Amino acid sequence: MRSADSGSGDNMKGLRTILIVMLLLLFYVTLFPVNADMGPKPSLKIIVQNPSDDAYYLDLLIQEEGDFDNLGEDRQNYDKNMLELLSSQEINGWYPALTHGTKSVPLFGKLTGNPEGKKNVHLFSYMGVPSDFKIILVTKGGLIQVSDEIHTFLFQTTITYDMANGTVSTQSVVSAYVSQFALTFIPTLLLEALILYLMKLWTKRNLKTILVVNLATQFLMSAIAGTALLTMGILSAFILLIPVEIAILIIETIAYRFLLKDGENRKYILYALVANLNSAALGFILIIYESILILK
Repeated sequence: MRSADSGSGDNMKGLRTILIVMLLLLFYVTLFPVNADMGPKPSLKIIVQNPSDDAYYLDLLIQEEGDFDNLGEDRQNYDKNMLELLSSQEINGWYPALTHGTKSVPLFGKLTGNPEGKKNVHLFSYMGVPSDFKIILVTKGGLIQVSDEIHTFLFQTTITYDMANGTVSTQSVVSAYVSQFALTFIPTLLLEALILYLMKLWTKRNLKTILVVNLATQFLMSAIAGTALLTMGILSAFILLIPVEIAILIIETIAYRFLLKDGENRKYILYALVANLNSAALGFILIIYESILILK
């Protein structure tokens, strides 16, 4: 028969666990970035190194001729001669997307870049962002530069273009996956280690256990939700994150039930539930921040 003190101790443990969850959820609310427009929109960032001292316009050459006016009223704000020179550049079936137009879907962007130190940054976005294109530049003095054909598959891509020699450097797919994995794995591991400590399950063996288990589950997370974020955008990543988190919850609950030591079995299961609920909430926030960081 259980004593009153034992029951009181269990209640205190339960209250402490609830307090941990509530405090962590409150912390996530303060982290959550507010954005009025978080829908899935492809983007392309072009960083121009060694930009010409002469004023230039940059556009994307695409293999379709369209009549959707992407410049709209902004067209009157550009130099008329430079704009006509750029708009007239039809090169073997390749057309300038912003100045000449796209087919049915809009492309957001500007012909002029934003200075960042000694570089200029051009950002193109929305559904008209092409996956196959060339970069074209025209200067006020009449110089025309056209890059080799570029192929991308990332939903949000960064490209570096050296105006001095016309070379293009594309974003490494491997580095994108490594960065995505690190940004998810490290905060999740630290969070679960903190919960391990707060629930008085902290031992070297248990710490090693959550390290190994999280390596395995975060590989699964990156392979599915991470790939979706990189190739299809934040909305697809959110949709896939839910079933992935459910699968990880089941995997980690079973793993911790048998691998964690120095505690009661029900406490291991409780730890798995608390840790996964919090890591899932953190995962949603991290995906948003990853999407924001890609655009910076």
